Amino acid sequence: MKKEKLEAGALVVLLGLGLIYGYYTYLLSPEIETIKQKTGQLTERGAYYQRLQNYAGNEAGLDKEIQTLEQEVKGLAVMVPARLDKPQIMVDLYTLAKQKGVYPQTVVFAEPQVKSGYQELPLTFSCLGQPDNVLSMISALVASPDSKLALQAVNLTQQQGVLRAELKLTGYFSQDAPPGEKPPFMNSSFGVDNVAQMFQP
Repeated sequence: MKKEKLEAGALVVLLGLGLIYGYYTYLLSPEIETIKQKTGQLTERGAYYQRLQNYAGNEAGLDKEIQTLEQEVKGLAVMVPARLDKPQIMVDLYTLAKQKGVYPQTVVFAEPQVKSGYQELPLTFSCLGQPDNVLSMISALVASPDSKLALQAVNLTQQQGVLRAELKLTGYFSQDAPPGEKPPFMNSSFGVDNVAQMFQP
């Protein structure tokens, strides 16, 4: 009889623990997460509402801030090129390499990636040269204010005193350029109309 009572008591305790676990896991815990999420949204909306009230009370300051941001956008638009000009990128890289006494090897372009309001063009540039020359070229590429490329990664390997550099670069370009528009250098006339013009000054 005592054994049956003990078993019944243990069963009641286990059943009670199971009910408590099920209540917490399936009912209470999801509700707590929902309350936390709603509280975060409420805090965010409260801050947004407060900001709107501040703007409503200071229209002149808001107009000034809008003008400042518009000027910043115009400045950024000037800095970001309007088109993906792969030949020009290759010319710039090869010219810089030659100026620094480095031997360019390859430029491999990846597919352009469209982001919000701009495009990214990943590319890999590999070259060979003396260590000092290669490092000087990398420093010039990073420090140049006119560079249209951002350095993402550098892989250096040395064999028999020659340093091989593989540079992972990214070009950033505006999405505003109309598709198919030719670069300015392609609008000029090439060659001559006839053979006789080749011998005229």
